Amino acid sequence: ALLILWFNPLTTGGMAAIMWTSVARGRPFVYDYVKAQMPPAVWTRLSTKKWFLRKLDEAAVFWVKTMVAMTAIVCVQPALVCIFYGGDVGADATGRMAALGKWLE
Repeated sequence: ALLILWFNPLTTGGMAAIMWTSVARGRPFVYDYVKAQMPPAVWTRLSTKKWFLRKLDEAAVFWVKTMVAMTAIVCVQPALVCIFYGGDVGADATGRMAALGKWLE
């Protein structure tokens, strides 16, 4: 039941970790997406330009920060359920936690 409760934070957090790893390793995930959208000659020429790679790095960091923010937001409902209801959404007689979970999806 806790895995189901924490599924969304685990998946978004996992994606953020994978994305950050690519940035930390020096080959941000956005390189592959951009390369696939450009003619090979254009990619070959632009990929040697520092300003272009810097812009791609900035885009990758933006997406990592976005995923981290999303992870923080979707952690709210499971954390409240664990704190107040011992991890059991069904123990909330008011239905507010389930409604919050639906709203945060």
